[in-house]
Amino acid sequence: MKSILKKYIKILFYPISRLYFFIKPINVIVDTPEETLDKLLDSTKSLIRFGDGEIAIIQGKSLSFQSFTPEIQIQLKSILLSNDENILIGVPDIFSEFNKFQRTSKIFWNFELFKNRNIFRLLENKVYANTHVSRPYKNKTNKISFFYKIQKLWDGKDIIIIEGENSRNGVGNDLYSNTKSIKRIIGPSKNAFTKIEIIKKFVINNINKKNIIFISLGPAAKILAYDLIQEGYRVIDIGHLDSEYEWCKMGVQKKVKLKNKHFAECNDSNISECEDKEYQKQIIFKYSDIN
Repeated sequence: MKSILKKYIKILFYPISRLYFFIKPINVIVDTPEETLDKLLDSTKSLIRFGDGEIAIIQGKSLSFQSFTPEIQIQLKSILLSNDENILIGVPDIFSEFNKFQRTSKIFWNFELFKNRNIFRLLENKVYANTHVSRPYKNKTNKISFFYKIQKLWDGKDIIIIEGENSRNGVGNDLYSNTKSIKRIIGPSKNAFTKIEIIKKFVINNINKKNIIFISLGPAAKILAYDLIQEGYRVIDIGHLDSEYEWCKMGVQKKVKLKNKHFAECNDSNISECEDKEYQKQIIFKYSDIN
């Protein structure tokens, strides 16, 4: 009942908030997903993406998969406001027109923009990458070519994937089929922040900086990525790229459950073990290896 009421409040609030932003716009420039991808392909820059979850933590809230702590809050806010020239900071493209979103997403992001306006105003007069480079489309049936372009990031390269234990990026599909090699580092699916020092230490001691690191580990990914970038690694925050690719290949318009893996905006419940032998061989470290 509460969720239904909240939904209708957001719908009714939409025209009022649009009028507010017409009078008091937030002047943040966000590249398109295509422009963000081109910058990654044409440089050795890293990417750290911020979405509604990270902004919620900065605002002092917990998520179902990452509890709030002041330490996470401070670090996330510092990274969001970072001016490191080697890092593209991604934010949602929600500061101008909303036609790029489906109706429900349009209402959701408009509400997020309004309630977090104090944070977003700190970003004014700067160009940001597009956080939706890993979720780049309005219509999931017509953007497969964009994913083929994304694959150029790891074409013929040795890569490291740092992911949650149920993420299983690329398992069961051909997203990473053009890599030279894949090694995986597995973190927890919930409260991964508690294990990032363990993971960081393993990476620094064992991973050559010639490898590109692709990371999918919730809000903790931002902090771990930033720390590894400072150590000289190139890190690209891929978020929910795998599930988006799955849905695009399936041609679906709405999120559907994926077999044996975590998918975007879902709780990791009733996910069975992954018996894929190639996936198992790629794992070089699990957070649970060290107590």
